[in-house]
Parts: sequence; structure tokens; C-alpha cells
Amino acid sequence: MEQEANVEQQLIRIEGEFAEAARRHDAGALERYIAEDFIGVDVNGQHLNKAEVLARMQSPEMEITS
Repeated sequence: MEQEANVEQQLIRIEGEFAEAARRHDAGALERYIAEDFIGVDVNGQHLNKAEVLARMQSPEMEITS
């Protein structure tokens, strides 16, 4: 049970770090959280790989809110 709580705490911490890096448009920090073979889909249905996601995150036009 203690190990599960520890894993949960770690995941919550990582999620917070990821969100903060996204808000700061910090692609360098985000890079370590996104897998090399990542494939995502944006709100328009376009497929994005890791490099494309990181490029978008650096754009001042990208607005992240939580």
C-alpha cells in the first residue's frame, strides 16, 4: 500500500512539472517527458510526432491554460 501511495505521489509531481513546463513553453523540460516514438492528435485531428509537439509548445501563439 505504501508503494502505491509513493507511485501516486510521483505521478502527481511529474504531471505538475509537465503542466508547468507547458505553461512556460519550455520545450527542453517537456522533451524528457515525451517518448521518442510519441504520436498524438491535435484538436483538428492532425497527427503530431514528438518534434512537432515540441515545436508547437515553443510557439508564443500556443496558449496553455489549466
